[in-house]
Amino acid sequence: MQASPISLKALGLPEPYTQDYASFIYNLMFCDAFDLFRTGKPTPWKEVLLGSQPDLDAVKDIAMDTKAETRVRILAFNILRQNRQPVVRHMLLGVITEFPFEAGLDAVAAYEDGRIRYTNQGGKVGIVDGGHPAMQLGRQMLAAASPIADRVASLQNRNGDQPRRPPPTLGNARLTLLMSDGRYMLEAPATKIVLNPMMTPVFKLHGEIIGVIVSHMTKGDPPQGEGHAEL
Repeated sequence: MQASPISLKALGLPEPYTQDYASFIYNLMFCDAFDLFRTGKPTPWKEVLLGSQPDLDAVKDIAMDTKAETRVRILAFNILRQNRQPVVRHMLLGVITEFPFEAGLDAVAAYEDGRIRYTNQGGKVGIVDGGHPAMQLGRQMLAAASPIADRVASLQNRNGDQPRRPPPTLGNARLTLLMSDGRYMLEAPATKIVLNPMMTPVFKLHGEIIGVIVSHMTKGDPPQGEGHAEL
């Protein structure tokens, strides 16, 4: 297992796994820690988004580019909000499900473009990228979460982020919605949240995604396309 390329503790980020790289991937899921995305090779979008004074018009172009990687679009929307720029409201871009066990945390992140990130209780990492067939499950997870996003947005009727919290404690489960206008979190006892009629389809796909990724890990062929080097 690789080490994290950056100190999470120095950034004040959670380290839910004893394996540094699993904690690194876990924190990348939320697309809110810009320093983590500065690792890896240079890319054009990094030049636009991660400079000291980003061109906000160029940032907006990335945010609204439906052909761009969704995680990059989420970063762009975050920058626009931080700079008090208007953004499209309530556009669902990513879903993160967290389910802790005594042995550790299972977390799945699915994005609008179908990409998936997975960290499991044993500290292993799964990455679904590059046109892999499992990306269809990522898109299904977004579709399943869409009614929840509509409901939460209508109830809260606000802009801005809910602060990211440490991972849920044993006995709870959490759903995080990454939207164009901020982060929305729903957490409750696991037995309650997974039996909620609106939540059940999302957490069912959480399990299906894990099953697909673990089956590939068992075969020694993790479902990686572009892989983690393309941060």
